[in-house]
Amino acid sequence: MSEIRDLLRQAVARDLDDEPVALLFSGGTDSLSVLWTLLDLGAAVTCYTFRLRAVESNDVRASALACAHWSVPHVIVTEGEGDVAQDVARVVRIIGSARKTHVEVMYAYWHLIQAVKERHVWTGLQADTLYGSNKSAAIKHGKSSAEEFARYRRALLASPDQEGLAQARTLAAHFGKVLHAPYTDPAVR
Repeated sequence: MSEIRDLLRQAVARDLDDEPVALLFSGGTDSLSVLWTLLDLGAAVTCYTFRLRAVESNDVRASALACAHWSVPHVIVTEGEGDVAQDVARVVRIIGSARKTHVEVMYAYWHLIQAVKERHVWTGLQADTLYGSNKSAAIKHGKSSAEEFARYRRALLASPDQEGLAQARTLAAHFGKVLHAPYTDPAVR
């Protein structure tokens, strides 16, 4: 665990400057590990968490508790009152993908990145693949051998734009932001 922590710290430090930063924050392992790393490196962090109008998710509760514990500013971003179909159409147009998983994730990112005030935006995106715990892996290989699962995971890790990373970067650039995903750093992988 200390080795991955050191590698994550090095990956974040390479892209960190003196500007305040935003973290897209669910309060889960991925974004929490990025938060700890940013704080350890002395960054001024504001966390942004997405929620749907009608639902307060576990992410909202967990992120609020974590931010309160570490005295980190926390912004909860709720989807607007606009037409969801129009919002989804905008997301699809910007990211250039109508793939279900891309749209599901990028719909929240679209709202979050618009709300972010900071230029540099950090995310825990792709950590699930590194840990081998993404939903797709569990569905496709949850009952397979460890060797087969490891082969599947290595193939995912070989593709740096899987899990919507390319779409997230496109969306961030659309709003003039720079997206940082330290779990995509080759040394961390």
